[in-house]
Amino acid sequence: MKRAKQLGKPQLKIIGLADVKCALKLHSKNISDITAEDIEYFIHLHGIVDQVYQEAADTYKWTWSDLAREAGLANSTVESLGNRCTKWPRFMTVYKLCRAVGWELVLQTSKKATKEYTD
Repeated sequence: MKRAKQLGKPQLKIIGLADVKCALKLHSKNISDITAEDIEYFIHLHGIVDQVYQEAADTYKWTWSDLAREAGLANSTVESLGNRCTKWPRFMTVYKLCRAVGWELVLQTSKKATKEYTD
């Protein structure tokens, strides 16, 4: 397999979340507790997954199986994401896919979330 280049990798960002900690823990929430910000977060994640799949196919000629191997993920995980069977992808899964193609994924909070959330 041809490994991804380390130079010139795009930096993909997810921004504008009302509460990043909430988004990362969303899998333990009830579906009725999902906010508009949570939905926006997952729309961004799916968009990033699409870009990664395109990069893997166009640049490296990888199949989903190749991408799974390079990312250290199960074939079924990558397949489910690609087929949109996974509605709420985990951040770490998307992060691993980005790393496999040599990209960096950065998670940032908005200023609003920083002011509202104190721990």
